[in-house]
Amino acid sequence: MTAGDGAADARQGIQSVELAMTVLRALEEGRGPMSLTQLAAASGMGASKAHRYLVSLGRVGLVTQSRSSGLYDMGPSLRRLGMEALRRMDEVSLASEHLPGLRDRTRHAVNLAVWGEHGPVIVRWDYGSYALPITVRVGATLPMLSSSVGRVYLAHLPETLTVPVLRGERESGTHADVPDAEIA
Repeated sequence: MTAGDGAADARQGIQSVELAMTVLRALEEGRGPMSLTQLAAASGMGASKAHRYLVSLGRVGLVTQSRSSGLYDMGPSLRRLGMEALRRMDEVSLASEHLPGLRDRTRHAVNLAVWGEHGPVIVRWDYGSYALPITVRVGATLPMLSSSVGRVYLAHLPETLTVPVLRGERESGTHADVPDAEIA
């Protein structure tokens, strides 16, 4: 449950923890190191109150202050917490929860692909109301150049990941005949 849920709002919490989170959120939204004045304004509190929260957050490593500039930024404990949260996250399950709703709203087939060693791999496929001229099985690796999923990955992933896969497709002769200018 999140703080915006009705059931969560009815339960008693610790106000100082919630206020400390407003400072951390302000730091997150600031997109870089911030001054005390900036943090106080962004968290909606006075500078002296924000400073007390920053001192406590600094003691537990959630915030650091640069000795040279005096600016505050995310601390090592916050980075470790974030990395552990990412490690525990199951992105496929999280994204899969939304596929049936998208399929039902559009009545089209929907799929979910992840980046694999040789390109995009289908990890979930939900059939829609309309018959498709192809069947793609879960576990199939799709080509980069001749599939829409491959084109999406090609458009958004760094070349360090896509170029070796493209090279492999071209060497195997399984790629679509697409001019280099269209790929760049």
